[in-house]
Amino acid sequence: MTILRRIMDIPSPEVPSVTALGIDDFSFKRGRNFGTILVNLSNHKVIDLLPERNVESAAAWMQRHPEIEYVSRDRGNDYTQATRADAPQATAVADRFHVLKNLIESIEPVVASCYKELRRAQEPLPAPPVSHAKEWRQASAPQHEHQRMTRLATNQGRYAEMLELQKRGVKTSEIAQRLGVTTRTIQNWIKRGGCPGSQRRQHRKSIFDPYAPYVFSRWNKGCRDVSLLHQEIQAQGFSGSIRVVYRFIQTLRHQGTVELPVHPILNRISVREALWLIAHPSDELNEAELVDLKMLCEASARLSTLHSLIQAFERIVRKREGHQLEHWKQQVAESGIAEVQRFVKGLERDKEAVLAGLTLVYSNGQ
Repeated sequence: MTILRRIMDIPSPEVPSVTALGIDDFSFKRGRNFGTILVNLSNHKVIDLLPERNVESAAAWMQRHPEIEYVSRDRGNDYTQATRADAPQATAVADRFHVLKNLIESIEPVVASCYKELRRAQEPLPAPPVSHAKEWRQASAPQHEHQRMTRLATNQGRYAEMLELQKRGVKTSEIAQRLGVTTRTIQNWIKRGGCPGSQRRQHRKSIFDPYAPYVFSRWNKGCRDVSLLHQEIQAQGFSGSIRVVYRFIQTLRHQGTVELPVHPILNRISVREALWLIAHPSDELNEAELVDLKMLCEASARLSTLHSLIQAFERIVRKREGHQLEHWKQQVAESGIAEVQRFVKGLERDKEAVLAGLTLVYSNGQ
């Protein structure tokens, strides 16, 4: 503490002249008490700290430095007003990170809305009600199904024998030895409290799942030509064999109705993860992430349009191609996505600073 007191007693050096100023807030106590940090962007050094975050203190500081030519700041009201009032000679530069952050925040409701639309697009099932409909599963080959049923029957016999041996007080290890299975298998059977294999199996993911609603719709409209249905979904991107389509149709013929699978991407990728995939630079995604992104864009035309707009704006930001901004705004106007159009209107209110941020080298990156 003595050393700290001695350091604090050293007078602060006078603030040198600054041509390019970076201004932002920081927190003394997270989310409660804020101060202001001022950085010389020419030499990347902190030059002053203010004990509060407001228009008055920032404006007073800038008034004492008429040599300022550039002020890089976020798009918040406090520093914007201070710059306009007491540094009118300076060029305001809207920080690129904050501009891009504002855009990404504005599109999250769009992604959530697209997810809701995809779920609503799931065609309602005809009578009998969904509660009585069986979930469609991709059927196994006949020989595999025979093997599964044989294995199930064997395990059911072993399970019944296990229960009988338990009643006699035989130890778990000896039961396992008599039945020819491991001790852990017996423990799992006891823990499960049911016959092995009697529980309802989970639906196995199939490449046919995204196309099942379409085939189901065509079936309800009277199409019974499996070859034609296969050709139609092949044109939509299905890469499986006609046998998979035939199994699905077979299920429809026997049951009359099925519980259709939800689009697999909705269960696997959350809204937040989808937002990240759409907003992240595509050239930085790995192969699996690119596949997920492609599935999202194929599932929803709005998500595909949104991805194109975000990637185009990110290129403008990264390469500082401010001259492309007007062309991008035109693309937004034609997209029909209201949330992005509102973001563009916000840019118009701070147009000169935004254009400077997308053109000049200065930013609040430090």
